[in-house]
Amino acid sequence: MNINNFLILNVGHAFHDSDWNFENINSPFTRIYYVTEGEGIVRIDGKDYRMSPGKMYMIPAFTEHSDFCDGVFNHFYIHIYEDVTTGESIIESHEFPVETDGSDFEKEMFEMLCRKNSTLALKCPDPKTYDNDNSLIKQVRFNRSRPLHERMESMGAVMHFLSLFIKNYCCPIKIFRARQN
Repeated sequence: MNINNFLILNVGHAFHDSDWNFENINSPFTRIYYVTEGEGIVRIDGKDYRMSPGKMYMIPAFTEHSDFCDGVFNHFYIHIYEDVTTGESIIESHEFPVETDGSDFEKEMFEMLCRKNSTLALKCPDPKTYDNDNSLIKQVRFNRSRPLHERMESMGAVMHFLSLFIKNYCCPIKIFRARQN
């Protein structure tokens, strides 16, 4: 696996109060959330997943979804772009669960990522403001220009987060599909 295949586009801690309501989102990057307070809902393929504190959630790239909250909903977020032009996609080649358990350790890792990558926080939570070609190109260029040691440290946390989803239920898609037939 090449460290340059993964880039963090955005990372931060979002604080919402009935204002995290966005429909029909379909992004070229993967989202991982760690919920710290309140509840939200993510709808994927017509199924609602209730997001609650201490849990982590993953929405793979190119997965259409909608987000909702009707009260306080605070969460860490990270947006990960995987450049697949250089090889096989880890995210696309596995079937990941939407939810897995988090712990204080993952919360601390998110806090560290936010401190070390404060320039990557979203200025506006509306996907229409950051989920477009111009923003993506700008963020990819910015991240590729960062020092390698910074990218490696951040990618260590990302790999840990992905490992939790793989450990708690993940299988290669070809095996998953074979079991369904």
